[in-house]
Amino acid sequence: MSGLVLDSEALSLLIDQRGNGYDDVRAAMTAAYNSGVKVHVPAAVLAEQFTTPTRSHALTAFLARDGGALTIHDTDRRLARKVGELLHNAGRNSADHVDGCVVATCVELGGGLIITSDEADLKAISSGNPRVRVASTS
Repeated sequence: MSGLVLDSEALSLLIDQRGNGYDDVRAAMTAAYNSGVKVHVPAAVLAEQFTTPTRSHALTAFLARDGGALTIHDTDRRLARKVGELLHNAGRNSADHVDGCVVATCVELGGGLIITSDEADLKAISSGNPRVRVASTS
């Protein structure tokens, strides 16, 4: 595995430290760390979490506590182009922007595993990228 990429739901489970799938996400992170694989989160995923004052506070506290274990990926021009290409190829539009960022991040890493609650959507967007694997949080 080149990288472990978390989508918004996987990150949410970590922030809340509970919920269906929390143990699966923690196990995947532990396996990644033990293998020397970094855990990646696109900045667009953070944006989905910074939507209310309560959620923003929880994310800020999580990042202060455990955030050093995550590699945050900004959306630069190259990644933006890859997101657009992936969405176009999957017949999707900008409504799937964040999912596109998750898949594009994984593609840019050379492949890896995406942890998500949107397994069907991310599989559709990652179609044609055999080095990208998608696993559900539930």
